[in-house]
Amino acid sequence: AVAGVALAVWLSWRAENRAISVTGTGQVVRRSIEASVSANGTLVARQTRDVYVETPVRVLDILADRDKSVRRGDPVLAVDLVDLETQLEQAVLNRDSAELTLKRVRDIAPVANAEALQLAVRQAEAVLANDRSSLARAQADLAKNQPLHASGALSDSEYQRYERTVQDALARVGLSEISVSTAKANLSNNQTGTRKTDDQRALDIASQENLLKLQDLNVRTLQDRIARIRSAIASPIDGVVTIMNAVEGGTLSAVQPAYQVSDLTVLEVEAQVKEVEIRRIRVGQAVELTGDGIDEAIKVSGIVSAVATTAQIQRNSTGEETVVPVTVTIDAPPEGLRPGLTVTARIITDTRNDVPVIRYAMLTETEDGTSAVFVVQGETAVLTPIETGITSDLDIEVTQGLSGDETVILNPPQDLADGARIRVGADTGGGPFGGMSR
Repeated sequence: AVAGVALAVWLSWRAENRAISVTGTGQVVRRSIEASVSANGTLVARQTRDVYVETPVRVLDILADRDKSVRRGDPVLAVDLVDLETQLEQAVLNRDSAELTLKRVRDIAPVANAEALQLAVRQAEAVLANDRSSLARAQADLAKNQPLHASGALSDSEYQRYERTVQDALARVGLSEISVSTAKANLSNNQTGTRKTDDQRALDIASQENLLKLQDLNVRTLQDRIARIRSAIASPIDGVVTIMNAVEGGTLSAVQPAYQVSDLTVLEVEAQVKEVEIRRIRVGQAVELTGDGIDEAIKVSGIVSAVATTAQIQRNSTGEETVVPVTVTIDAPPEGLRPGLTVTARIITDTRNDVPVIRYAMLTETEDGTSAVFVVQGETAVLTPIETGITSDLDIEVTQGLSGDETVILNPPQDLADGARIRVGADTGGGPFGGMSR
């Protein structure tokens, strides 16, 4: 009996004084900690110009192919402007003829000089003959290329260019025929001795003025068309040719850009931030960028330059989620970055300097659910309530309860209690989340 009592007392004493094994301890350190939000996005150039050529012209040569650096004003394409320049020359001749005819109409007295009127008729007929000759050549070109277009050997855009040339030539012939009719009418009236009234003369002048306006409009239209083509085939900005749709020998189409130039000195990331995290994002926050296309040895950083005012629905492999587009600007990007690369943006939302920092594995809870850690004092674990601040991927800021340099138990086991004796030993199954109490 005495032995049994002694054994029970000894077992009780051993249970009360048994040291609980813990997997390890860590030090509370004072240092900086950053809170961040991660978002995926794509690199784009801030300044990109798609260059269109509205008039279908044939490409003679590509002077700056894709991936070639260009300066503003550098020629990118060489195109065939012979047809347009010929049309412009003819239009200028027609306008000059209309100006001369208007001057004669204004100068004609009620009884006009027959010789001057005959000269006006001959000049008008010469212009008409020239325009009819141009029309005949245009119609011949159209007829020659019609079988090629029907067989598919000639593109629609190229065939349409021949059709427009015929239409322009027809319009010029029509204007010249009006000029000839007016000149002949003036001559006929003079030959028959008919004296025009002031109203009739005013009508002739107005008609010739309108004709001159039409001829001048035709000249300015062609000049503007040629000028816009010449402007388009020169680079609008300093940058790199990132898209080249033009093909040597082909005809440019207004449907797609002839080429694209991008300024790669300033890149941006169009990142998609989840709605639950967008409230933490502000313009001016620092950003760190990583991705499969970025060398790990290169540090790529930027700042948040814009936050969209409207959220979007993004579809992915798991369904849909609501995101807000955020623009990150990278000034002076390192060599090797290029538009189209997929990146991960780590947006630093908050920073604390010289504060106590613990690892997630140190965290546990008190019975009332307050965050706490077990501080090691000698061989004893002291449950210490704490208040936390910002968090990073692995660490937590402590705002109250710890000052730094304390030794804290890692992954405290479920049965560890305040004041318990401890020893650092084998794994007791505290788990990866630090033995959070339930």
